[in-house]
Order: sequence, then C-alpha cells, then structure tokens
Amino acid sequence: MENFEKLEAKITRIVEVLQKLKQENVQMLASYEGLSNKVFEYEEKTKGLTSQNSQLRAEAKALEQKRNSQQEKMKKKIKGLIEKIDMFEKMA
Repeated sequence: MENFEKLEAKITRIVEVLQKLKQENVQMLASYEGLSNKVFEYEEKTKGLTSQNSQLRAEAKALEQKRNSQQEKMKKKIKGLIEKIDMFEKMA
C-alpha cells in the first residue's frame, strides 16, 4: 500500500508539473504572437520609411539639379552684365 501511495504522489506531482508547463507554454505562445505582431508592424513601418526616404532623395536630387541650373543661368547673366559694363567703360 505504501508503494501505491508513493506512486500516486508521484503521478499527482507529474500532473501538477505538466499543468504548470502547459500554462507556461500558453503564456509563451501569447508572448510570441505579440512579439510577432510587433515585428510585422516594424517591418511595415520600415517599408514605409524606406519608400519615404526614396521619395525624399528623389526630391532632393531634383531640387539640387534645379539649383545648379539656376546657378548656371545666373553665372551667364552676370558674365553678360560684366561684359556690358566693360564695354561701357571702354567707351567712356
């Protein structure tokens, strides 16, 4: 009878441990799902930011080209004005 009681106690302990492990597993799965969702959200944010970064780089490049073009036009106008001033000085 004593062996039967020891066996019963061990089985009860095993059942308790299994229930505890099952609860921990449920908690870990819930945690994993939460983390998985966060990873997905961060991946989506990263995609959006990467797209926005590309758009901003393209805009910056276009603005730089426009500025360079305007600088060239201004240089030509200034050169033309200097040439005209030089002509007036030579006439005077």
